[in-house]
Amino acid sequence: MKLREKTLLALYTATGSYISGEALADEFGVSRGAVWKCVAQLKREGHVIEAVPNKGYRLVAGTLSAQAVTARLRGPAQKCQVFYYGTVDSTNQLLKKMAEDGAPEGVVVVANTQTRGRGQRERSFFSPEGTGLYISVLLRQSLRFSRPRYLTAAAATAAAEAVRDICGLNVGVKWVNDIFLRDRKVGGILTEGSLEYESGYTAYAVLGFGLNALAPAGGFPAELPAAASLYAPGAAPAGDIRGKLAAEFLSRLFLYCDQLQEKEFLTSYRRLSCLLGRRLACYNDGRVFTAEAVDIDDEARLIVRLDDGREEALLAGEVSLISEGINV
Repeated sequence: MKLREKTLLALYTATGSYISGEALADEFGVSRGAVWKCVAQLKREGHVIEAVPNKGYRLVAGTLSAQAVTARLRGPAQKCQVFYYGTVDSTNQLLKKMAEDGAPEGVVVVANTQTRGRGQRERSFFSPEGTGLYISVLLRQSLRFSRPRYLTAAAATAAAEAVRDICGLNVGVKWVNDIFLRDRKVGGILTEGSLEYESGYTAYAVLGFGLNALAPAGGFPAELPAAASLYAPGAAPAGDIRGKLAAEFLSRLFLYCDQLQEKEFLTSYRRLSCLLGRRLACYNDGRVFTAEAVDIDDEARLIVRLDDGREEALLAGEVSLISEGINV
């Protein structure tokens, strides 16, 4: 890492405590003047750093960065190698290229904005600068003893729980991959994989999470009537909320990945569902029908009760809430 990255990581790791310029200089083998210049650069980039004589430097509030995520990781997610980019076409697309070049499990791409963000079925994902969390993670070993389709459900669970614990907001999961707040979509999961043709197993999976954390300037485009953000304009808390969300999401995701075979995530996934007991419009295998969501089974399938009383397990397809006239 460069001195800038080392200094920023040290400030984050100090978790709000002061760390002296002398200690930083000794640790990195540079002069105190070099540390001072590095801190000045970080301040110009938007990091709020307090400098107190005889105490040193303290990070008050940071901006989204690889270090902001890395310093907060815990458990199995501490193996992650996080890369931050200001602008990418798509975090999933970039990480898929890295995967084809041999990148290991745990490589993470985080971006401040995407020019060609994508969701399910090649739909575009609105990714304005500085307001959303756009993150993708590469998985390899986690796929060995479990069905890859569980990944999306596990990731949606991790995402919703991260929002709950970091923001104090009760969001729900709309089967199978969307994050909802008060019946409005605030985020979603996109899982893409590569098959090994000889074995038929998944060589790797790239799991992307897009979240509308802050309200974008000018609001959302007219073609996204159901979209919303976690915070209204001017209501976001101070500090790097996106870095905290990213770290919490990764920490929870890798805990669930270690338990995919046991499907430990399913209890929380059911509890977080915002569909159960509600009327839906279902689009499955070329059919369109109405039904009531009654359960999520142990295969992460949505169980619906049709109008004639029969129950059906949906493995794929789309569903929409119809009680409020929402079509998402």
